[in-house]
Amino acid sequence: MSWAHWDLIEGRRLLVLVCAWTVQVWDATDLDALKQLATMDCDDRLVCAQVVHHDSLGVLLPSSLLVYSLSTHILLHRIRFPGVASALQSSPHFIVVVSGHAHHVYDS
Repeated sequence: MSWAHWDLIEGRRLLVLVCAWTVQVWDATDLDALKQLATMDCDDRLVCAQVVHHDSLGVLLPSSLLVYSLSTHILLHRIRFPGVASALQSSPHFIVVVSGHAHHVYDS
């Protein structure tokens, strides 16, 4: 396990787990009935991942951001940027990727 993050989305507690090349999302609202929402294997090392919208997952790779639908399980967007990414933050309106000394801001 290289990274883990909790998200609270619409009253649901989601656990996002990153392990080298794979990201998993679990609904942990009811710990007696854990439900896996998604598993995604990537073609590059993962930096981190988090829910960026109520039904979308932002997956940060060293040189791109993937936006994956948790409801349809398809890749919605792949956004490439210069430099090596180190952080991902989001709000209901924006997604911010930090790479080097630059901040890349995208509309969510």
